[in-house]
Amino acid sequence: MIQFFGKFHPLFVHLPIGIFLFGLFLKAYGWYKKSEIDSGIFKLVLLVSTFSSVLSVITGLILFSGGDYEKDTVAFHRNAGIAFTVFSILLYFFNDKKWSLYLWILGLILLVLTGHLGGNLTHGEEYLSFETHKTEKKPIVNVQEALVYEDIIKPIFEEKCVSCHSAKKQKGKLRLDEKDFLLKGGKNGECLNLKNPGESLLLERLNLPDGEEEHMPPKAKPQLTGDEKRIIDWWIKSGSDFEKKAKELKQTESDKKTLLTFQSGNERGQSASIISEAEVSEPSKNAIEILKKSGVIALPVSEKTNYLSLTIFENNFSEKEIAAFKEIKNNILILDARGLKNKAFFQILPLFNNIRKLNLSGADLGDSDVQKLSALKELQSLNLSKTGVTEKGVAYLKANPKLKNIYLFDSKFDKKQFKTLKSQFPQTVLDTGGYNISDSDSLKFGL
Repeated sequence: MIQFFGKFHPLFVHLPIGIFLFGLFLKAYGWYKKSEIDSGIFKLVLLVSTFSSVLSVITGLILFSGGDYEKDTVAFHRNAGIAFTVFSILLYFFNDKKWSLYLWILGLILLVLTGHLGGNLTHGEEYLSFETHKTEKKPIVNVQEALVYEDIIKPIFEEKCVSCHSAKKQKGKLRLDEKDFLLKGGKNGECLNLKNPGESLLLERLNLPDGEEEHMPPKAKPQLTGDEKRIIDWWIKSGSDFEKKAKELKQTESDKKTLLTFQSGNERGQSASIISEAEVSEPSKNAIEILKKSGVIALPVSEKTNYLSLTIFENNFSEKEIAAFKEIKNNILILDARGLKNKAFFQILPLFNNIRKLNLSGADLGDSDVQKLSALKELQSLNLSKTGVTEKGVAYLKANPKLKNIYLFDSKFDKKQFKTLKSQFPQTVLDTGGYNISDSDSLKFGL
């Protein structure tokens, strides 16, 4: 029951701030005008400020006793608050002194320090900072090869949850920053129900209506996106595994689409700008169904077009699946086939005559394969990073009039030939990933 009164701390803590600042303003005004202000006004201001400060300290100590905060984290804020309360009492007795303005200024410094530390506890360490340093997320090149917890779930928790559930603050005695604490749970029990995943408390709290008191994250905090909620729901209901890759967990078509949103370079939101004005017929539903069963994700690039964005994860395709690709060849606008090793598929790539963006990063292809891509006259962006392509293979692409970008990071071309190669592509950016070229090469690389 006593913990209930601790909830009033955020209310009381603002009273001494406003009252003290009002007193300081009066003190500075009297000093500036060289006129005395009735000492009774200051006594009343300081009396109310001290009283509200005492209430703030008491409710703060009650809140701290609930165990939601680490002792070392709260210590400075608690001690600064107590010091300010004591300082307010001293001011009550010494306000009539000529030098008391300096005491008011010292009190202001102490008040700002206390407020700053309190703001850090409630909203995170960067709440009152001029600069914010977001945790840089690890790029996910192939989401199916990503570790579900480490690469997808944990970054979501770090961004949206750990401000309330970390080593410094444990609302409900719950930490979500490490595996062991996730499994341990909080004061309301386990947050992950490994026996009945669908009944996990974490899922229940995430799916509560925004207005509910126990909804996570709290209303004032950044909320989870729809995809973040869906991916956490999928992970928990799949058994909350901390070691497996995405491809090792059972997925519906909806799950695959959601996973794809966490993949680096996902271009669904940007694809509308490259859609051809020439419309194509509706893609074969039978062909798409065949490809989906083989692990291909086929998504429309827009609700108002029949063009598709394809993402390929498998390396083995049967003749039936190759035939399905041919059947929808005119519908393919974007193709992500990074890491692909299937030679039969490379043979049919030149048939995708409407393709605008093609990602073959890490694919098993060489110069002869790239020569066949010169038939793709609508191609605007081509990623050949981490392939066996040399400057000879890249030169074949000069016949592609609409190419805007060719990505060549960690490919096999001779860097000393870059200047010559670049001269053959005056309208195309050859992105090398920022190689460091020695002065002896006298080349300005990557432009």
